[in-house]
Formats: sequence, C-alpha cells, structure tokens
Amino acid sequence: MNTQAMKYANVMQINGAPTDAGSKRLELGQHDALTLAKGRTLTCTSGLLWVTLENDVIDHILAEHESLPIEGRSKVVLSGLRPSSYLVA
Repeated sequence: MNTQAMKYANVMQINGAPTDAGSKRLELGQHDALTLAKGRTLTCTSGLLWVTLENDVIDHILAEHESLPIEGRSKVVLSGLRPSSYLVA
C-alpha cells in the first residue's frame, strides 16, 4: 500500500455496508480494507473505485463493470470516488 493511500485511510471513514445483490456499498470518501486470496477477482458493480493493493506500486481505478484479478494474497484498500459498490468472487 502506498503512503498516500495510508494517509487517506487514517482520516476517512472505513465502511462497507452490504447491498441487496451481495455486493458491498461505499459512499463517497468511504474506505474498506480487505485481505484477498490469490485467484479472487474484485469487480466494481457500480460507481468508481480507487483500489490500492499491498506491494503494488500502481493504484487502480475501476469503473462500473470493470474487474481486477488478484494475482497473489494481498491486502486491499478500496475507496469510493463516488457512491459505488463492489463484489469479490
């Protein structure tokens, strides 16, 4: 996780309320922290997400219906850049 993302995680609310479809919802400025196993896929089901993976120098932006495969066990911080939802499969 990069230092800038960690700074934001310390000052913004961490939240991930479940939605009816089994995905989790993040409002603008909310964060969720996860640990994901290799082979999982993170999908933005609505909105726009900023995704930071542990030991990855590149942050990822996922728009609605975009997915990010998880290559190895990783800690992940998700940020809602607008009201958003995501699903891990």
